[in-house]
Amino acid sequence: TYKVVRDTRTPFVTYGYVVDQKFDYGEIGGVSGGFRTDYSSAFGQGSKPFTFPHFGAYLRVSSFDFWNNGALGNIFPEFKLRASYGKAGIQPGPFDRYITLNTNSMGDNVAFVFKTTNPNPDLSVEVSRETEIGADIVIKGFKGAWFNNFNLSGTYWDKQTDNAIWPSDA
Repeated sequence: TYKVVRDTRTPFVTYGYVVDQKFDYGEIGGVSGGFRTDYSSAFGQGSKPFTFPHFGAYLRVSSFDFWNNGALGNIFPEFKLRASYGKAGIQPGPFDRYITLNTNSMGDNVAFVFKTTNPNPDLSVEVSRETEIGADIVIKGFKGAWFNNFNLSGTYWDKQTDNAIWPSDA
């Protein structure tokens, strides 16, 4: 029999802050926005912090008198438009930039082997941008407790990623 003892220590420091604010104007509409800033030892020496902003807004058209007092309000009792944009980031692992060794069993002994993924010294933070535009509408249904309203939501969503972090086999 043999005993393999694994001891792992990963020097990794990350910290940041979040600022977020939302303003609503009664039941008519609202805006929100903010950002997240991250510092990390995985970003490499001398790296600047990465900041990821986001904002959004909505307008409840059905809260206006022209909607409620008109023919549209009788057919569609609720109608809301919404939109948002934001960025998010995924940081690389603490040793994704460097060649490191793993341990492996070889018979009764322990051997060092190269990882099966390639390190990348130019690795940066993966940043995704998302845009969403949508509408929520309620269609007046039948009288009574069953099917009295039909809720519909439609959303256009677009996500794009820069500097995607994908492991590649060596």
